[in-house]
Amino acid sequence: MKKNILLVEDDDTSAAILEHHLGRYGFNILRAKEGREALRIISETPVALLTLDVQMSGMNGFEFLKELRRTPGISNIPVIILTWDARSAPYGAGVQIRRRRLHLEAIFCRRDSPLGSNG
Repeated sequence: MKKNILLVEDDDTSAAILEHHLGRYGFNILRAKEGREALRIISETPVALLTLDVQMSGMNGFEFLKELRRTPGISNIPVIILTWDARSAPYGAGVQIRRRRLHLEAIFCRRDSPLGSNG
């Protein structure tokens, strides 16, 4: 069974680029345009990884991350913050922050990856 990756991204172009690249690894890609929608999806569907934009309307990425981390059963989902927002620095503990080119192979192909094999 394919593992799910949830893109929490309000920008259609950014989401399409991520979906294209992540889809090459055989994952099922889900998308939410803001934090509340993402929490609803996670409550209904198992998710192996989240990519999270910080600057979104409605519940922004920081508010979403706080809610995610205090909710039992979903608090350990790995999160990759994809943003240019300098305020993301305090969230470095337990969160992978990539400010340059996203190296997907480093995330998906490592033996110790939380995603493991997908298939």
